[in-house]
Amino acid sequence: MSNEALLIYKLAGLSEESTWAQGTITPATKLLPLRESGVVIGIAPNLLQPVRVTGRAGLGETILGTTSPSMTAAIFGYPVGIGLKLLKVALGQVTSTEQASFVVSATNKKIDLKEDGGTELTAVIDEGTYPAGATSAVAGSLCAKLKAALEVAGAGTYTVSYSFTTKLFTISVAGGVVSAFQLLFSTGTNAATSARSLLGFASADTTSQASHVAGTATEVVFSHAITILDALTYGRSAGLTVQAKVADEKVFDILDAVVNSLKIAYAPNQELHFDADMQARKVDASVATLASLTAPSVKPLLYSQAAFTLNSVTKSLAGLDISFNNNLKTDLFANSRYRTKFVRGGLRSVTGTLKFDITDADTFALFDAFNLDSAGVPLIATFTGPVIKGALTYSIAMNMPLVKWNFDQIPGGGGVDAPAGEVPFIALDNGSTGELSITVQNNEPSI
Repeated sequence: MSNEALLIYKLAGLSEESTWAQGTITPATKLLPLRESGVVIGIAPNLLQPVRVTGRAGLGETILGTTSPSMTAAIFGYPVGIGLKLLKVALGQVTSTEQASFVVSATNKKIDLKEDGGTELTAVIDEGTYPAGATSAVAGSLCAKLKAALEVAGAGTYTVSYSFTTKLFTISVAGGVVSAFQLLFSTGTNAATSARSLLGFASADTTSQASHVAGTATEVVFSHAITILDALTYGRSAGLTVQAKVADEKVFDILDAVVNSLKIAYAPNQELHFDADMQARKVDASVATLASLTAPSVKPLLYSQAAFTLNSVTKSLAGLDISFNNNLKTDLFANSRYRTKFVRGGLRSVTGTLKFDITDADTFALFDAFNLDSAGVPLIATFTGPVIKGALTYSIAMNMPLVKWNFDQIPGGGGVDAPAGEVPFIALDNGSTGELSITVQNNEPSI
């Protein structure tokens, strides 16, 4: 791509605006490198993805009768980072759950300690696999199991917590008959099978005090289920705020942006790719400079990391396209009144195409599978990246519970070369999870 072509791109940083009552904006901190055909364009690390802004709505207040400003943002398939917010905004809601990733076994289940300088005691944590849990009040968490073990062994009342920000455990005695305790991770009888590494403590005895904080961060794993929200609730200052910098160095704030459609693309030798078509309320000249932006350290997910199942049978595909459309009305005024929220002008829809290198028996088998089940069959596309912890990996999975082929878009063939095998489909609402859900697994507590 030429330097002249790069000049037409706008650099965008995404940040989620707070509630209207607070009226503050969290600065963007991450964005993605500009890529073409899976290759980073240029060598400068601050060369960022393109965002193109169009539409008749001008700076400041919009003009009566105009459509809202439109923006497109290309997001490559990082399983971490602020780009995932676009997926949440597109579908509407997300539920985040910590996964069980702390394995307690015979090799790491004991903690030797002394309360108020007394005799050595041994706490034994129940074997099993647990989430960390924010506090020991979280049932079934490692924090809860550790608290129970300490209180069985000693006379103190303990609290155990885990910070999802610092990723450190804190163990404290809550007072009462015990005012301080010492952890014997070096000289304890069971130092060789202690939980010190599991919890992030060094192989040394601590001093006797009321609270101890681990010195080494321990990783956690979260699963984020992004699902469709039937009634979108985007109002004024409830969407995203996008900061855009154009080629002449001017910076603009694009306010109250919502995702009208989301396109997901996957092809050989490519990265997983999301393309968001967004609508906003207005564009204002920014009073700030472009926020400092860095790419995530975890690499984007690739074609080679994908696995597909159709009706629970694994299939090899040359490509997959998915289009999710919210069908939002883009006019800002109704009966001379300013809209308080974007509303749907029609039913949302999920369509796509399965692609094969050639039309062969595997392609026709898909058509047969669709024909045999008039209600539709499930299609799941899972992209699995590097390991986070144990057997848990970074991943993005797209689940369409009811997929049928799209009779209106059946491809033709002909010519000298064998035609590519394409199976167009439409996804239907199954009555519980909607037409499409996206599950992201990473080490971040929220999207």
